[in-house]
Amino acid sequence: MPQFQTWEFSWAAEKLYLADPMKVRVVLKYRHVDGNLCIKVRDDLVCLLKIILSSFVKCVGS
Repeated sequence: MPQFQTWEFSWAAEKLYLADPMKVRVVLKYRHVDGNLCIKVRDDLVCLLKIILSSFVKCVGS
């Protein structure tokens, strides 16, 4: 599964959706431990993947 940059992923996901909207599935998975958001857009043949890393800093109590 190739990973895409932000605009490339948006363009590819839109193209996949417009080809056949009834076959497209979207999965969002957030992993709190790593601060990752994984976005998968897929149909029966193609799977697009985008992983977003959290940019905010975790604060630990004093």
